[in-house]
Amino acid sequence: MRTQIFARSTNLIALDISDICLKREIFDDPQVLAIAYHLLEKLMIRPCIVDYLVGTVFPFFKFPALKSLTIIPEDVQWGPWEFFSDFMTFVQRSSFSLTTLIIQGLNLPDSSMVLFLAHVPTLLDFTLVDTNAPPEGSPITEGLIKSLHAYQYRNSSLRLLDEPLLPRLRSLKLTHNGEVFNDQAVVDMIKSRWTSDFILNKEVDCLWSFTRTYRCRKKVLCAYDVLDHIEKDGMRLVILWKDDPGTK
Repeated sequence: MRTQIFARSTNLIALDISDICLKREIFDDPQVLAIAYHLLEKLMIRPCIVDYLVGTVFPFFKFPALKSLTIIPEDVQWGPWEFFSDFMTFVQRSSFSLTTLIIQGLNLPDSSMVLFLAHVPTLLDFTLVDTNAPPEGSPITEGLIKSLHAYQYRNSSLRLLDEPLLPRLRSLKLTHNGEVFNDQAVVDMIKSRWTSDFILNKEVDCLWSFTRTYRCRKKVLCAYDVLDHIEKDGMRLVILWKDDPGTK
């Protein structure tokens, strides 16, 4: 019945689904093959955290036309996302050219985040929010920031490939719950991805928009003043602190 329902829905162009599989016989069915949705371009996946969860929906799907992916857990994740390996198998199986990615509240090590991002070099817009993720489970780390550097990414212990991460990225939004961060690492990364004459850097496109929200940090004076000239040259640059209006 499950296979029949999915097979009849292959003309979907968007899907919003909770990642929950409760029946062992469904998850272990050797006859189950991933169904290809060749028209689906937009996916929202909501990982669930329940004690009796036995599997994930990822083995059942293949979305080769996917352009937009949103991942927002149903609940607070106190432990790491246990089905990340299944998710990565799904990513490799689908071989999509993703352009928009939103991840919010996902408990995922920075190394796993970098591994995933290495598989989506076509990404243009990336939003990462660590709200509801415990501090030790936030993927927004200095290591992630250094991995996003346009040419000094080799200095990050998380980068395994000798090429820039997200070379086509145009918009980056990061919302962080932590109370401390290496602001200089952020500044260096932003400067490396900005040039008003992007022909000079053929490996990495110019980053045109950057938003950094610190939900739990009070403003650090002059931390990002060095980027003022970049903003004047055309980048949309927004830094929000704990007490700023609009910080959520």
